[in-house]
Amino acid sequence: MQLTEGKIVVYRSAELCRIKSVGPYAPDGINAREYCILTPLGSERSTYYVPMDCAEQKLRDPLTKEEVLALIDSMDGAGAEWCSDDNRRKARQNEILSSGSYESVIGMAGAIYGERERRRQSGKKLTASDERAMKAAEQMIYSEFGYVLGIEPESVPDFIAQRLSKKE
Repeated sequence: MQLTEGKIVVYRSAELCRIKSVGPYAPDGINAREYCILTPLGSERSTYYVPMDCAEQKLRDPLTKEEVLALIDSMDGAGAEWCSDDNRRKARQNEILSSGSYESVIGMAGAIYGERERRRQSGKKLTASDERAMKAAEQMIYSEFGYVLGIEPESVPDFIAQRLSKKE
């Protein structure tokens, strides 16, 4: 992957960032190493310092438009199987979110949506950890899909719904 100033990359599988600079940096003031310095999109006050020797593991190019559309087209409303054990489910959700696999994140989101609907019908709510996992999945999906499609993240759910309704 080419890391150049101004390029947009995805950091830690979920956050869109602009490369501010690439070059030597000495966090301890003595020993300089090559770093890729990132600024998250929409949060210009934050800065991430990624050592170049581990940039390949922490950074990736954003999806292409074709990849985003293919992911949307593969959404069939079915989610992953729901795990009734809260602790195992929470651990699995964290594992999926950190994996960066959109197929897994979309499947997890589908499972949570389904469970939310089942609970809503019986007058109950999702657990706080399920809500957090859902928000994290939505943030991951909406921010990158919105960037790639050239739309606001808040418009992504409507875009997905419209695209899927045309498929039917």
